[in-house]
Amino acid sequence: MIERDDGTLCLPTRGDPSYKRATGYRRYWLGVDLGQVNDPSAFVLIRDERIPYWDRNRQRLGERRRAIVWADFIKDTSYSAISEYIRTILTRPAIIGRVKLAIDATGVGRAFSDFLMEKQIEHAAVTITAGAATSRKGRYHNVAKNVLLGDLANGLETRKVIVAHDLPLRDRFMQELESFEVKTTAAGNTVLDARATEHHADLAVAAAIALYLSNVGAGFIGEAAVAGYWG
Repeated sequence: MIERDDGTLCLPTRGDPSYKRATGYRRYWLGVDLGQVNDPSAFVLIRDERIPYWDRNRQRLGERRRAIVWADFIKDTSYSAISEYIRTILTRPAIIGRVKLAIDATGVGRAFSDFLMEKQIEHAAVTITAGAATSRKGRYHNVAKNVLLGDLANGLETRKVIVAHDLPLRDRFMQELESFEVKTTAAGNTVLDARATEHHADLAVAAAIALYLSNVGAGFIGEAAVAGYWG
């Protein structure tokens, strides 16, 4: 297997130019739920891959596999500390050049998004909204909370997304998922939310944002970029 710096994966053609090469990928999506006051900031990394394989004399691509592989908290709520920690993650040798960032831009997150742009850290700014509508313009995304959490719950239930067995904070993450419950609003809309517990669903929100970006994101080498996606 040949793994390029941009995250694309390919197999040797066995020296025969008539073989059609199937190009896969291994890339990452980082979601950040920004902390406020006494809440820590949560970080979740999703590995996303399609691996090529030989089927007799033909190369094929395996199914898409996404796994939640890393999670962390930091208690420092200063923009500088959070942005520097984000930069540290994005420049890790194992993932540099093949990771995209999404942050929760709800509330004070919008100002933090501007701060990241000043620091030249590319990202998608996801504002979590009520209702069911989803829209985006440039780096700004408006996504319903029900959509974010519902897609995460569905991905885990169908095993299109898995949780790595050695995920740091795995127990905490699973507790957050178990706290989800379905509610019906006065308007008759069904929503998915987290019950009030001793903690907020910080990791779940960070994971949901990363998963959302993996569903809509583009801009990796070899892919068509969404116009103005990071602008």
